Amino acid sequence: MGDTYCLDCGEQIEVGETIDALGHDYCAVVTAPTCEERGYATYTCSRCGDSYVDDYTDALGHDWGAWTEDGDGHKRICKRNSEHIETEAHDWQLTGETTADCTTPGTADYECSGCGATKTVTGEALGHGYDLGFDEEEVLSTCSVKGYYRKICLDCGDIIENKIYELDTNNHKGATEIRNASDPTCEANGYSGDTYCLACGAKIAVGAPIDALGHDFGEWTVTTEPDCAEKGVATRYCSRCDAFETREVDELGHDYVPVVTAPTCTEQGYTTYTCSRCGDSYVDDYTDALGHDFGEWTVTTEPDCAEKGVATRYCSRCDAFETKEVDELGHDYVPVVTAPTCTEQGYTIYTCSRCGDSYVDDYTDALGHGCDLGFDEEEVLSTCSVKGYYRKICLDCGEIIENRIYELDQTNHKGATEIRNANEPTCTDDGYTGDTYCLACGNKIADGEPIEALGHDFGEWTVTTAPDCVNKGEATRYCSRCDAFETEEADELGHNYVTVVTAPTCEERGYTTYTCSRCGDSHVDDYTDALGHDYVPVVTGATCEEQGYTTYTCSRCGDSYVDSYADALGHDWGNWTVAVPATCTDPGIETKRCKRDGCNETETRASEALGHDYAAVVTAPTCEARGYTTHTCSRCSDSYVDSYTDALGHDWGNWTVTTPATCTEGGEESRSCKRDGCNETETRAIVALGHDWGEWTVVKEATYLHEGQKVRVCSRCPEKETGVIEKLTPDETNTDDVTGSQLAFQEDVVPADTEIIVDEEFDGVYFQLLNREKGNVQKQLFNITLESNGERVQPDGYVLVRIPIPANFNPAYTTVYYIASDGTGMQKLESYVENGYVCFETTHFSEYAIVDESPAQTEPETPVSNCACGQYHTGFFAPIIKFFHSIIYFFKNLFK
Repeated sequence: MGDTYCLDCGEQIEVGETIDALGHDYCAVVTAPTCEERGYATYTCSRCGDSYVDDYTDALGHDWGAWTEDGDGHKRICKRNSEHIETEAHDWQLTGETTADCTTPGTADYECSGCGATKTVTGEALGHGYDLGFDEEEVLSTCSVKGYYRKICLDCGDIIENKIYELDTNNHKGATEIRNASDPTCEANGYSGDTYCLACGAKIAVGAPIDALGHDFGEWTVTTEPDCAEKGVATRYCSRCDAFETREVDELGHDYVPVVTAPTCTEQGYTTYTCSRCGDSYVDDYTDALGHDFGEWTVTTEPDCAEKGVATRYCSRCDAFETKEVDELGHDYVPVVTAPTCTEQGYTIYTCSRCGDSYVDDYTDALGHGCDLGFDEEEVLSTCSVKGYYRKICLDCGEIIENRIYELDQTNHKGATEIRNANEPTCTDDGYTGDTYCLACGNKIADGEPIEALGHDFGEWTVTTAPDCVNKGEATRYCSRCDAFETEEADELGHNYVTVVTAPTCEERGYTTYTCSRCGDSHVDDYTDALGHDYVPVVTGATCEEQGYTTYTCSRCGDSYVDSYADALGHDWGNWTVAVPATCTDPGIETKRCKRDGCNETETRASEALGHDYAAVVTAPTCEARGYTTHTCSRCSDSYVDSYTDALGHDWGNWTVTTPATCTEGGEESRSCKRDGCNETETRAIVALGHDWGEWTVVKEATYLHEGQKVRVCSRCPEKETGVIEKLTPDETNTDDVTGSQLAFQEDVVPADTEIIVDEEFDGVYFQLLNREKGNVQKQLFNITLESNGERVQPDGYVLVRIPIPANFNPAYTTVYYIASDGTGMQKLESYVENGYVCFETTHFSEYAIVDESPAQTEPETPVSNCACGQYHTGFFAPIIKFFHSIIYFFKNLFK
């Protein structure tokens, strides 16, 4: 409280009183701990703002949730503070992959081991020829056939490049034809003929004349075969003309060939003797039937749980068999038990391991809460600020059975408290302990008490002005709590003499020199008499075997003499000690030594052997070695083995491919033993995969006359396989009613309802060309066309044409020629004779000639074809028939 003054005159009216300090009134603000920061309480005075921090609590640490996918990585969030986030990059693990090929990219599937996220990485297609490369084929163009360049990917079979070249009129490759040729005969000259390219019709080379040959008879050939009873005829022909010679051939006699018919299970056997030439035969050598030879019973219809099966056995020689029933198996029920829970009943499902039939049985009651592990009961009492609770949880299923919340208890102040209004005492002022407040509810719990003033706490005196030997100084001391201090004089020090004594000797007196350590003042005093000799006796003691004596030596000057002799002592033996330890099988050696200093005398004796002290060490069995117990002596390592146990055998892991199999070579796979310390591995062969052939690619189309060719490539290796495409076989046949000619073709090659029209021609440009080219030989000219719905059509592919061979033609020399539509030439076609028809294939219909090219052929009399039967007619009607056909030819060409 301050002094009171008059405001008018300024005179002091009243002296004030001292008011005690209030002390701080601290209020606590609690900062709760977080995941990463400590918690604490900040105490702040409500009057002056003074503050301090106390009551620290540890940081809580993060309470992380589960990892979840987050963009390129995954994250987890603290359950206490959603702003606390921890991220990691995905740990991708390969889970599956597909292999790329020429056009399809490969893929790799990954799953993150941390959060389960998945992704698929798509690579690039490998491109054609990535492994096996390409198959390139080039065929150059000729005068009639366009060449091509083809490039095929051997990995997938796709045609990568396919170029068609233009015709090369200078490249006459392939078939040629000799025209205007005339073979020499035995009596007439011939002509080699001019060479024409069949592809384009151009003349390639000019022929030359050929000299007459003369007869060239061949070997004798039987023309009328002899048989077993009749003579035959042998003929030999001139190879160049029709000249021949004949002679008889003797009869042969029967040549019986035996054919054995073996006995069967039900029929007897026999031998048939048949003449190989005339077929005469007889039967003999009969054998008995064998009877059935039935094998083991084999289950042909498997029985199941409810139905019977069938077993069959077969005769090893024929198709006979017998059957019998096989009993049904009955159900093989496997139980799967579902245990009861606190609230759900248990039961067992019985399922047949063979057919899957099932039923449910063996129900058990629900166990009720706490049936096994009981309950977890927790009670927390209410405080002044936090409601308590009682909770009861079933430990078997985790369900909360009971949960009660208590009201606040205003009398239960538990937890942190705060001291408020406290005031520390000083050297001159009283203090106050402060009042206690509950931080939870803010209520005062206890009053504080006053604290007496402390008084000054002076420390030690410290010299502030140092005294010397003859002058005074000054000393000061300070209060440790405030700025108060005290001073006093310090007496002069006086001299501090340091003595250096010069000791007397045996014959010289001694003295002391005094010197001040601070100022150096000194003087000599304290003389002492000479000491005389100070003999110190040194006794040399008697030993076990030597007498003792005393040597007297002056301790100051070393003067000495010997006196006081003593007798020898004799040995003083100590205890026996081990010099050489006894072993399990051998005795040891013990010694005793004289205990007197300087005496090394010893005596020895033997000690008994110890015997073995065995310790057992068990060696566990391994995959291949037995287990056993080794008993080893702890002293000498002597050992023996017993208590053997069987080897465990290998615990093999899964097979892993070490060398993959290829198409033609086997691979290898291995597996390792999973037991710790066992490095044993086992290998086995993988059978070669065999080729994985791709689709066939046609490289040469099949026709009715020639087989085609196809190729396919293995998808795993460069191996290529070629195959034959069978000749075409016609599906349908169309016959010309007039000439009997046939058109055979496969479905869709010609339109449905197509009609073949075959007209024989007797004159005209084409007939004149035929006469000019082939000369005086038997020949027929046909104009072959196809009509569908009244219109001419051409086939979409190869067709097979069959034309009846005229009766007077030699089938062995019957050929087919194609007549060029512009009348410039003829092209001989590949053909064959079958069942009275001359057959050839074509993709385009026009005029075709059938020619008999037999050697030495004579010209027939004005041959005229009978369209109905194909026979030639001569005589009176021949010119009339020829005239009639000429009229038909004229009108047919007029309306083409």
